Amino acid sequence: MVLPAVWIDRQLSRLLGNLGHAVGERPSAFIFGTLFLFLFFATGIQNMNDNYVGDVEWLFTPTHGRGWTEERVKKEYFEQKIHSERRRRRSPRFDVDPDPLRDQMTRRDFTDDLASSWLGGPDRKKLARPSKPQTNHLNDWNIWGRPVYSNELEEAEEKEIRSGRGRRNVKEDLKEKDGIWAMTRVLVVAKDEGTMLRNDTLHEFLYVTNRLRSVKLKTNGKEYTYEDICGNRCWDPREGIQNFIDLIPRYEAGEVNITYPAFLDPVTLKTMILPTIFGGIEPSDDGAVVTYVKAAVVTQVTASKPRETFELGYEWLLAAETEMNQLRKELEHLDMYFYSTRIAPDQLERGMNAIFPFITAAIFILLGFTTLCLVTLDPVKSKPILAIMGVISAAIATLASMGFLIYIQVPFIGLNKLDGRLLRDRLVSIRSWRILIVPTSVVGIGLDDTFVIVGAWRRTNPRNGVSDRMRATYAEAAVSVTITSLTDGISFFIGALTDIPFIYVFCTYTGTAVVFLYFCHLTFFGGFLALTGYAEQANRHSITCFKVPAKSEALDRNILFRACCAGGVSSKNPYHKENIDEHLGMVIFRDYFGKLLTFPQIKVSIMFF
Repeated sequence: MVLPAVWIDRQLSRLLGNLGHAVGERPSAFIFGTLFLFLFFATGIQNMNDNYVGDVEWLFTPTHGRGWTEERVKKEYFEQKIHSERRRRRSPRFDVDPDPLRDQMTRRDFTDDLASSWLGGPDRKKLARPSKPQTNHLNDWNIWGRPVYSNELEEAEEKEIRSGRGRRNVKEDLKEKDGIWAMTRVLVVAKDEGTMLRNDTLHEFLYVTNRLRSVKLKTNGKEYTYEDICGNRCWDPREGIQNFIDLIPRYEAGEVNITYPAFLDPVTLKTMILPTIFGGIEPSDDGAVVTYVKAAVVTQVTASKPRETFELGYEWLLAAETEMNQLRKELEHLDMYFYSTRIAPDQLERGMNAIFPFITAAIFILLGFTTLCLVTLDPVKSKPILAIMGVISAAIATLASMGFLIYIQVPFIGLNKLDGRLLRDRLVSIRSWRILIVPTSVVGIGLDDTFVIVGAWRRTNPRNGVSDRMRATYAEAAVSVTITSLTDGISFFIGALTDIPFIYVFCTYTGTAVVFLYFCHLTFFGGFLALTGYAEQANRHSITCFKVPAKSEALDRNILFRACCAGGVSSKNPYHKENIDEHLGMVIFRDYFGKLLTFPQIKVSIMFF
């Protein structure tokens, strides 16, 4: 009875042996056929910008976590209305929606009731819906829109679990993230670690805000300010900052106490909401009066639609970052910290650009090592060209797999963000190509298969025909190459089951590249192996391709000629000892290293060390 594993081994060897014989018979057909087919798949790369995803938050956020449920609830109840036209000098106002509760409120009514409720008054019930249970968490409702309760998030989670939706679809996640804004945030703290509620610190904070709002972007002969590209009604925090500046003299004189989280000025009747500007607030023991404010923050958001406005906003962030870095040196009372949504992608790009020389060096080291291993003392039997073909095969397989996945709408990540103008022109930056071509993991797998196939070729009888040698090579290397590719591919595809989009996309692309590499190596690389076999059969030099005499026929020539320009097997005397050349590495491991491992002392040492 034949075991299933043995039967599979035999059938696979027979099947791939027949493939090797076919490749040996028609190497050119397999080379050009594979090349044209894979280059056809690679044309999908021209559409990479349509599938390109550079949102770091989406890439590194688990897609099956509570955050996505909260994101959907937020979008349902707080849909942002983003504009693209020029809007200037607009004060923030609440949007009117069909909510009957908010239809009955004016902004003044809302803020007064809100302040009263925070101060312990009975009016907080006005903000509660009769159909919803009461809650004690301030985070359960948002002062800028309709209340959202914690139990609504739990109900949404339970509904998704009951629906059996299971793993989230990447396309749906991308649709939900379509409204992401470009955002910059400037945070300041006092250099003396004192409270921000002082005249000098607030005046300098207002100066920082004015400088940030006055940043101008010059591009394509036009000048853009923040008001041209802002999102969410161009909210201006300077009015609120000025209100606190006007309040400070009375606050320092002890005439008023600032309450938290909102304060109603009894003189001007203006409502000031502290969390919109200040952070690190320390209240008194009863929690009603503010005693210390550690930091202040201003946030500027640019519109995400249309695409041109989003790209202008992204470039405006760079101009704002440059301006803030210069302003940081001018501040007398404040330490400033700057953050924008382009910092994380920029840092990823800088990191990739920093390690790019090492990646390039690693590829060249692999190429040099492979070439050295495939070179023998016999210039006819040497196969240095196959080292280059192994890398090219990996490159073709990688490009073809990328194009194929882009065609079927799998998200594309490049770790390098593309310049906005290049995105509009559907061009790809040179820096992105440097990272995307030939990942080192795929090159390593490809070179491993190269060693296995060439090693099997060297163990065949050089006096047989090329087709027969190819059959024997593929029959011997079939199982090892298939198992290697199968285990590598399965490992990456298992990694694609993760809920983290970055890992999912990376593993999907790499696993698919391994599958493409397997077929490319058996056809494209195998075709070049057959061509070198025909050159070896004709006794041609492995580099110059000129016919050279066998070493047994060049005994009367000088030693340099015999070392560099003579080799192969003589057709007149094939069994001459000068024509028998074995690879030095194979001889060492077969006759010396293998024998060394059989000594008991070596076995014991291996077991313990």
